[in-house]
Amino acid sequence: MLRSLAWRPEPGPDTRFAWIGPRELQWNQEAVAASEFECLIGTWGHSREEDANGVMVLRPQGFVFPPSRGRDWFEFHADGTVLFLGAGLDDRTRARNGSWSRGEGASLHLFRPAETIPQHLTIVECTDKVLKLRAD
Repeated sequence: MLRSLAWRPEPGPDTRFAWIGPRELQWNQEAVAASEFECLIGTWGHSREEDANGVMVLRPQGFVFPPSRGRDWFEFHADGTVLFLGAGLDDRTRARNGSWSRGEGASLHLFRPAETIPQHLTIVECTDKVLKLRAD
């Protein structure tokens, strides 16, 4: 329970705090989790050049990447589907359908075709300019 937080007038569905009593606020974890996952929606390119310390860096579509021979892309959809785009054996782009789901906290589960075990990732940072994921 947090007592030192200021009141936000007219709280809405995306409000990160919820009233639990006349003068007490509680951190609304569902709103935080939802906002963390909303930023995933869109098309993200893997910026391998920026990866460090086990953190994969993705940049939004439209970002100017340095020249590269093939780049992996992730297209996250709100319905829990994801399209994996990457270079095939002959360097042509290949698309594979998969799915994603929310885990506990900021964890994300990616299900790729032909893999029986999902990839578990943690969202380290998610803004409109960068998405950073760490493999668990």
